[in-house]
Amino acid sequence: MTLNAVAHESDLLDDFSPRVGVSALSIRDARQSPTVLLPDNRIPSMADPYNQAVQHADYRLGDLLGDSQLGLELLTGSHTSLAAPVVGAHTIELGHPSRWLGDGWMMLTTGARLRNKPQVQRDLIVELQEASASCLGFGVGHSFKSVPPALLDEARKRDFPVVMVPEATQFRDIERAVSNSTQSVEASTFIRLSSLQRNLMRALSDANPLQSILQRVGRVLHATVVVMSADGQIKAANGTVPATEIAHELTRLADSEELVMNIGEWHVLASRVEGPCMASPPWLVVASRGIPISGGLTAAVIQITAPLVDAVCRLSATTVAQDRATRESLLDSVLENNSGAADSATLSARIAALGIGFGPECRAVVMRERRGPADRASSAAFSEDAASWLHSALEQSDVPYLLTRRSNEVVVVLCNEATLRSACGNMSMKWPTATVGVGRPIQRLDDVRDSYRDAHLAVQHLDLQESRNLLYYDDLDLVTQLLREVPRERFEAKAASMVEVLENNPTQLEALRAYFANNRDIKLAAEAIYLHPNTLRYRLDRLEQALGRSLREPSVTASLYCVLTLMDRVPERGGSSGDGRRRPADARVVEMHHAFGAATGRQIP
Repeated sequence: MTLNAVAHESDLLDDFSPRVGVSALSIRDARQSPTVLLPDNRIPSMADPYNQAVQHADYRLGDLLGDSQLGLELLTGSHTSLAAPVVGAHTIELGHPSRWLGDGWMMLTTGARLRNKPQVQRDLIVELQEASASCLGFGVGHSFKSVPPALLDEARKRDFPVVMVPEATQFRDIERAVSNSTQSVEASTFIRLSSLQRNLMRALSDANPLQSILQRVGRVLHATVVVMSADGQIKAANGTVPATEIAHELTRLADSEELVMNIGEWHVLASRVEGPCMASPPWLVVASRGIPISGGLTAAVIQITAPLVDAVCRLSATTVAQDRATRESLLDSVLENNSGAADSATLSARIAALGIGFGPECRAVVMRERRGPADRASSAAFSEDAASWLHSALEQSDVPYLLTRRSNEVVVVLCNEATLRSACGNMSMKWPTATVGVGRPIQRLDDVRDSYRDAHLAVQHLDLQESRNLLYYDDLDLVTQLLREVPRERFEAKAASMVEVLENNPTQLEALRAYFANNRDIKLAAEAIYLHPNTLRYRLDRLEQALGRSLREPSVTASLYCVLTLMDRVPERGGSSGDGRRRPADARVVEMHHAFGAATGRQIP
């Protein structure tokens, strides 16, 4: 494109005002204009006068009167009459002229049948107004030397425009002027819309194509343009709109594809977009405050813009999916720790390319649902939903991160303390049963795996503290932190005999869990698992006999506490599964065995 062509196209866009032009589509395509809401929120038919007026509000009575060659004079009608649309002009000298007039048409007459008939003159004005005619053109110098008083009196009462046509002006000249003007407006608008389409296509190469498209359309329509969902969430906008009120109307009229509505002093036109911009179907909304929107023009611009928004949404969705897959793959590679020195350098470079810089605020976070492993389907659903929600939240906050799913858990590496706490707080409100463990700071790549183990240990510890849902590794007690530093092999060998006793005595394990969970209070622990206190004492005595040690010994208590803390999941009180049914003892033993394997680093089958 040459510089002259670009300049010409820019001029066209600058001249593109809401008052000029109706698209060829809105005239030729059987009135395919948006659905219009009337003041009483009624949805009219395509034959509704208000709807027709919106479609053809382009060439107006003021434009016709401004043609000095015609010499027309407005005799009645307020200043607002100048804005009345003129779709066409037709000469009629017969009775009941509304049969040959459409909405917005101008009737031309010499009054041949009106002589000495004041009531018929008045009835003519009533009939034309009820037919939504734009005005009456009355030719003088033929049947009447001037416009008859009764006709003018009725027109003034009804604020209906009457135009005097001088004797020298032929009706055919008026009809030709209206026809040529509406056709030239249509042709001019078609050229401008083509220019707008090319201009919007260039927006696709911008850094933020969706925002660029909305800004360009907003300049053309002198309005605010928004992509939003029916629940009020805004994807992009070039200004502010009453989003809550608009969302209410979009929800109420969800079956419609296009809507025109008035909300207070705002005039709004909305069109549904098919692209996957948001969780719920998005809408392209054009809103103007105080200034009515030209229905035909705005509808035509939206018809051009909506497919581009759809394309940008689909392209954006693909890009987002690829970006998320990259982040998951990188974090999986780091946690699996199966790379050599060369691969570690490559991983570090790829992570740095995402804007992630290790430091005091960079930590690994593990999130999971506080439920027993018998409810694995629920845990899997939680991890999937939580991962998607976290991806979206972190993308909106524009904070660098890594995120993946592992064993029905969500693992995140985040390097912003404020964002971390905000995300944890929002997650707790959205999923009250979620627990979050936060590891130690990550100073270099090798620390990621250690921080992940810290976070995993913290989230396991939360299963013993049902009053909390967030725990930092730094806040763990000294025994638990020391346990974290013990090599896996040494702990496994030392704890094996104790684990075997617990596996072989599931009812005593149940009693021990309740005992620790209730701060070793016999009465509270017994109530928690629906036992008599003496029954609980009996079971703990049996456990002491099996261990050969007393629970009063601090070392025994600490050892048992460490074993329970490192188990991957704690069976719910009463030995119940997530669905409320009591689990068989052998199922809980297998469950504990697998949990201990995960806690000590063994591969879970």
